[in-house]
Amino acid sequence: MIKQWQIGQIIPVPLHWRRKRQRGYNQAELIAKQLGKLIDIPVNTGSLVRSRYTVPQKELSMSERKGNLKNAFQAVHTGQLCGRVLLIDDIYTTGNTLHEAAKCLKNAGVRKVHFLSISIGQGI
Repeated sequence: MIKQWQIGQIIPVPLHWRRKRQRGYNQAELIAKQLGKLIDIPVNTGSLVRSRYTVPQKELSMSERKGNLKNAFQAVHTGQLCGRVLLIDDIYTTGNTLHEAAKCLKNAGVRKVHFLSISIGQGI
């Protein structure tokens, strides 16, 4: 079904480099790479970065979450971005992370952003 959407690439929601170093991995990236292998769609881990270190969303109230991610993402290597992407995150609670990342990608020229999350968290 995803190929029917003509997805050009899969992009995982990035962690800030400090958080990735602490944790040792990015779960969204691991999910994206496995899905990419399964459905034969390339995974782009270099065109979206988390340029600002943020407090983990789970530690914030609903109202604090939106402001926490404002301008947290940056599109780089925009020549590698294509018309339609599948944005992957590990958990969807309020949608703020996916919204901010998608907004950044669209501002960089991506025409359509679809998203996939593996789990849904309960809002506060």
